Amino acid sequence: VSVIIPVFNNADYILNTLTHLSQQNFPANQFQIVVVDDGSTDSTSERVLEFAQNHSLDITYLYFPRMKPRKMGDSQFR
Repeated sequence: VSVIIPVFNNADYILNTLTHLSQQNFPANQFQIVVVDDGSTDSTSERVLEFAQNHSLDITYLYFPRMKPRKMGDSQFR
């Protein structure tokens, strides 16, 4: 099972999501988590990477930088 989580400047919420996924009864070796970051400028990357180091889950973090700042609601999520 692949759990794909799109994220943009949601450092607080992504930790909550990852924590709940780590507490599932589903065997950890049967699912992967892919966090796709659409150019966050907050501490999202640091928090996801720290969480991944401290938990035995298959977590992949993908970061896509932006050429210009994104504004919420601009419908430019890639």
